[in-house]
Amino acid sequence: MSSPALNSPQLTPEHFRELETARHALRKIRRAVGAAKFEGFTIAIFGGLTVLLGITSVADILMGLVLIAIGVIEIIGAGQLRRLDVRGIRTLTFNQLTFATLILLYALWNLHGEMAHPVGGASDAESQALGQVDPSVLSITHEVMLLVYASFILAAAFEAAMAAYFHSRGPLLRQYLAETPEWIVSMQKAGVST
Repeated sequence: MSSPALNSPQLTPEHFRELETARHALRKIRRAVGAAKFEGFTIAIFGGLTVLLGITSVADILMGLVLIAIGVIEIIGAGQLRRLDVRGIRTLTFNQLTFATLILLYALWNLHGEMAHPVGGASDAESQALGQVDPSVLSITHEVMLLVYASFILAAAFEAAMAAYFHSRGPLLRQYLAETPEWIVSMQKAGVST
């Protein structure tokens, strides 16, 4: 009976050079995996907090569930990309575009509401309640809300840029898969770290 060590393949200096080249070539893909995992967990956590804090509001619960779904899809896409599955690029790109679109629509809807119905357009009951508040405070609140929703538009632009970033990893991944020896790609797809 021979020992397993005697039957295992021996790595040559050429194998080590191929491994080092592959490790170097995979850096940008690994960075994208890290970014996707971080963003996915962050979005899912914010979604969970939205559900918990908005438990009395159906709209807040729905918004939180959508955020959780987007976060989970992002984490799934990161896993696909980590396993060198080209579908992960498509998953991450479309997920980011969906998220950017939802943020943009939310911001525009609320900006429209804030512009169309400023504090002066409140109902009679609201006017009586707000009548006890200093008008300068109401004006500042209105301006702050406009800035908040405008910042959401910037967040949507950032998410669209993330979609472009993930999309740009596609050619790098395809080039990596075409140029890297099959034995290394098989190891990496099986989860062996190189």
